[in-house]
Amino acid sequence: MNDVSVLSRSLLFWRSFTHLIGGMGVLVFALAIMDNAKNSHLEVMKAEVPGPVFGKVVSKLKNTAQILYLLYLALFSLFVIIYYLAGMPLYDSFVIATGTAGTGGFTVYNDGIAHYGSSLITYLVSIGVLVFGVNFNLYYYLMLRRIKAFFGDEELRAYLVIVLVSTGLISLNTLYLYPGFSKSFEMAFFQVSNIITTTGFGYGDITNWPLFSQFILLFLMAIGGSAGSTAGGLKIIRGLILSKIAKNQILSILSPHRVLTLHVNQTVIDKDTQHKILKYGRLKLE
Repeated sequence: MNDVSVLSRSLLFWRSFTHLIGGMGVLVFALAIMDNAKNSHLEVMKAEVPGPVFGKVVSKLKNTAQILYLLYLALFSLFVIIYYLAGMPLYDSFVIATGTAGTGGFTVYNDGIAHYGSSLITYLVSIGVLVFGVNFNLYYYLMLRRIKAFFGDEELRAYLVIVLVSTGLISLNTLYLYPGFSKSFEMAFFQVSNIITTTGFGYGDITNWPLFSQFILLFLMAIGGSAGSTAGGLKIIRGLILSKIAKNQILSILSPHRVLTLHVNQTVIDKDTQHKILKYGRLKLE
């Protein structure tokens, strides 16, 4: 399909709706509405929610699924309103919000977000996909006013640092391609946000960017967003654990008798989980 604008609105709506349901996971949706969603379904939940370790926000699995989906739909609805207030037609707001929530990048026009010609919309979409690239468990903590748990999360901090550093480097590296730093930053932030969350909203041509910037985007595409989000990729938490495994290996060589444990968010990552992540990382590289 070379021209999505020729599709009927009903077809675009259906495409976006399936995207919305699949964003958080069809199995999570099923567990949220099933009467018999017991803890025996934990393996199903683990298979659907990406990340090395799945954590229930409440004791019952069904309630966890319901909370995650309600948060997901609430954020989706919020961005429908935000996009509409920013100047998008209501129909476009719905479609773009589904692409934002599902981090898949479905749009109404061939030129994507560039069609609207608005820096405000560009920034809002960039922020939107980043919001859905965060672990949804953290939003539940935020609702409970557990601010320290939210901002103290290692994966979240790494996620934000990667986005900010990548945006800054690309902004400077591509500065000569744009009228000024503000436009360079806008384009860099948009591409970084969409690539790290594997969303794929389109805006302009990045094939003329320097290889350095393209390499950064390639790295972001591989690492992906947070575990427990709608983003794809290796997941930042796995990258963190892999880096800590490498660090421990170096320390063990320097101090063979030293007893080392691996912690993430003050939780010990057992050897079995470490081995699984190493195998997963190897498969990704292959």
